[in-house]
Amino acid sequence: MSTTQDQSTRNLPFTLHKLNLELQVKLLRLLQENSQQWLDYSHRLLHDSISESDAAMQSLLDADDWRKLADLPNDAFWQKVQRRLSDSQAAMQALLKTQASFSTGAQQAMQAWQKDLAQILGAITQGQPQNPSGQNALQAWLQPWQWLQNPATPEPAKAEAKGKKPAQ
Repeated sequence: MSTTQDQSTRNLPFTLHKLNLELQVKLLRLLQENSQQWLDYSHRLLHDSISESDAAMQSLLDADDWRKLADLPNDAFWQKVQRRLSDSQAAMQALLKTQASFSTGAQQAMQAWQKDLAQILGAITQGQPQNPSGQNALQAWLQPWQWLQNPATPEPAKAEAKGKKPAQ
């Protein structure tokens, strides 16, 4: 084994640990961005609701006779309910959009991590005989993360649960 390979092998635990930490930082940033988007959306929704309520209360306070009071919509309650339902639908759409964005970002982070890992391990094993048991161990190690790379593939726990038959 060459000196460079010896050095790479000695630094392997540090390199792998650092690579894993970089992945964790990327995933945490994605979660923070996702949370910030939700906070911004919630703030807008709350601000709109408060403005609408303030305007409705001001209309009640400004009514100085029965005629003006009667001109206010009789079905204001149902209009508010309908608006809140519309807000809920918009919130669900925002949820789907932010979750899709998070999922895409997580997939990209995992793919970059796997690529970097393959380069690191490839550099170390370059010129060495193939070790099938080592490759099997690496595949077993990477297997729980495969579902992130291809969202159509079910998570390992879910796939196992689907394969089990109920106890009779």
